Amino acid sequence: MKQLFFINLLFASSIIFAQDCVINENQGPFIADPDGTYLIQLSESNEINSNQSTFNANFDTLRALPHAVAGQLFSQSFGVRIPVDTSIVIDPADIGLGDVLGEGPQLFEGVNILSLVITDIQGLPMGFDFSCDNDQCQWSSADYGCVSLYSTDAVDAALAGDGIQAYPLDFILNLDVSYTLFVPLTFEDVEVANFLNYYVLIVESDNSSNSEIVDSRSFRHFGTIPNPAMNNCTIQYGNDTNTNVDFKLFDVLGNLVYSNNYKSSIGYNEINLNIQELHSGIYTFTISDKNNIITKRIIVK
Repeated sequence: MKQLFFINLLFASSIIFAQDCVINENQGPFIADPDGTYLIQLSESNEINSNQSTFNANFDTLRALPHAVAGQLFSQSFGVRIPVDTSIVIDPADIGLGDVLGEGPQLFEGVNILSLVITDIQGLPMGFDFSCDNDQCQWSSADYGCVSLYSTDAVDAALAGDGIQAYPLDFILNLDVSYTLFVPLTFEDVEVANFLNYYVLIVESDNSSNSEIVDSRSFRHFGTIPNPAMNNCTIQYGNDTNTNVDFKLFDVLGNLVYSNNYKSSIGYNEINLNIQELHSGIYTFTISDKNNIITKRIIVK
C-alpha cells in the first residue's frame, strides 16, 4: 500500500509540475521564452539593469524568467523546436578532430542535428528541478517539445538572500550530429555547454523587484540550511569560475574535524554536509579557492 501510495503521489506530482508544459508546433525559435521573460544585464558589481536603453555593449544580455517568490510554488515552461541544422561551438578534440582542426572551442556551421537530449540544467538552486514532455528529455531533428522548470516545494526563503538573488542557468545538451568535412561524418554523444546559458532564475522574498539583485556567479556564501542543524545541512555558495574548492570544518578550539575537496562550477553550488557524528557546539567552516576564502559559522544541536 505504501508503494502504491508513493507511486500515485509521484504521478500526481509529475502532472502538477508538467501541466504548463504545452507543445507548440508553430513556434519559430529553438527555445521559446516563457511569458513574462524580460531582458537584463548583470554588471561586474552584480547589480541588475533592465533598462535596455542603458545596456552596456561589454556585458552579456540575459533573459530573466518571471520571478520565483519565497514561500510559493514556481513553474515555468519553455517550448522546444529542434532545428534540422544549426551552428554550435565545439572543441574539435571532443569529437576526434583535434589533429585536423586543432584544439579549443570553434564555431561549426551547418551542423545537422540527428537527436538532442537535455541532460542537465546547471545553476538551479536547491529545491528546483526540470522535466520534459518525455521521460528522456530527448527529441529528434525537426521535433517539437517542451521543458518545465519547477520548485519541488514552496521556494525556500534563504534562496532570496537579502531580498532578491539571481541564478544564471546553463542548459547542458547531448547531441548526435552529422557534419560534412571533406566527407559526411557522424558524431554521437557530443556534449554542448554554454549554448543555452542566457536564462536567469530570480528568487525574491516578495513580489517587489526593487531590491538589488545578487548574482550567483560570484564567490560568496548564500546560506547554510538549516542552521542550527542536527543531522545534515546544505551549504550554498556561488562561484565565478569552474574550479575545485577546499572545504574545512573546525571546532570551537580550532581543531580541524573535517576537510574535503569539491568540484565547483560557475554559479550556484551546494555542499551537503553530514554532521551526525559531531558533538553539539559552534563550528567554523571555510571554503577556499586559489584566490578567495569564505568563513562562516554553523551551530550543531
